Amino acid sequence: MNYFPYLLIITLYFSTHTNKAIAPNRSRGTSEIIIQQPDINVTVTPGNPTNTSTGNQNNDDTPESSTIDSFIDAKAINSTGIEITDQGQTIRLSEGINYDETGTVITLNAPNITLDLDGRRIRYAGPRDTGEIVHAITLGPSVKTAIIKNGVIAGFTGAAIWGVSPSDNLTVNVSVKNILVANCHQSIYFENIANTRITNTRIYNNRPPAGDAYGIKIVSGNDIRIDNCTVLNMTSADGFSHGFLFNNCKNCLIKSSFAINGSGATGASGFCIDNSPHLNIFRDNKSFSNKSSLGDSYGFYSENSCETLFENNEAMNNTTSSTTHKSYGFFFSNSHDISVMNNTATRSDYGFCDEESGGNSSNLFVGNKSVKNNDTSFLRPHGSPINFIDVNSDFLQKGLSVSPLDNVGINSK
Repeated sequence: MNYFPYLLIITLYFSTHTNKAIAPNRSRGTSEIIIQQPDINVTVTPGNPTNTSTGNQNNDDTPESSTIDSFIDAKAINSTGIEITDQGQTIRLSEGINYDETGTVITLNAPNITLDLDGRRIRYAGPRDTGEIVHAITLGPSVKTAIIKNGVIAGFTGAAIWGVSPSDNLTVNVSVKNILVANCHQSIYFENIANTRITNTRIYNNRPPAGDAYGIKIVSGNDIRIDNCTVLNMTSADGFSHGFLFNNCKNCLIKSSFAINGSGATGASGFCIDNSPHLNIFRDNKSFSNKSSLGDSYGFYSENSCETLFENNEAMNNTTSSTTHKSYGFFFSNSHDISVMNNTATRSDYGFCDEESGGNSSNLFVGNKSVKNNDTSFLRPHGSPINFIDVNSDFLQKGLSVSPLDNVGINSK
């Protein structure tokens, strides 16, 4: 789907509106911050192996088989896992799997495969300190149209779901839904992939022994949709922590998702888009309490990207412990033609920072709120200032809260 008309409409309709900043009241003590985290449980109920009906309960656009062709139990998996090479298969786990060998537990390597975990768990039970990388599920080069759904993946020293294809043979039509990932070194990683959906998936407590941590990472993706996903407690002891990371992606929609409590030594971000050309949308997402001990932290971070829409997102309490680095609700580095509309940034050093290069000011900021950030609400150091009104008193805050206007503007002469 081409999302560029959204950006054009926003530019035309909101070009005369502005943004609002609410400064911290430094005469009072810091109030308690209460973040109500989303439920990280995915309800999946094991079915009867004799029941062959699966259906498409998520009403998405990925085709789904209606019959079970085979079952996988622990006995079917040898020391190098099991590879599915028959196309058109719908496969269901008939029991939970505890795996203590090397390689990958289940490799999908044929077109039109559905893997239904059926509410059961795939768990790595081997040693975690040997440096051996073990994945739960891998997509092979022959995968075209695959569904992975309804279960738990835990404890792996590699990824829960790993799919890397050559650039001239993209993996297409992949659906991941109703999956819970816990205590893996990495979670979901796709590279050179198109027309992919990740929905209703929860990822928490991932901590690699070294390097960056991430919940969902997409490299060279086209037409990716992520909806109603939560990434919680991504931790990197010596690198960067990302909840959601997109590199060289286009035509992507990320909506109604949460990145909470990431921790990275050299930096942290809830949502990051990097080197991505155009037509990506972040809508109705929340990035809370991501922190760094030695570097910067960001609720939403865009670098070297363009033609992206950030709409109705919220960044709150993203912080850094470093005295030489800063924290940001929204940060745009060398990114242009970005539309930033009706977002809220709360309790960081900077609310919104736009570092577009060359003194340009092509990024549009409309109807955003910067609430109780420590240093500056809206900062554009290299171009014309972002137009906003700075509200400092409780009286004006209360007045604006009951105002029928969505935006308060001050027009320079």
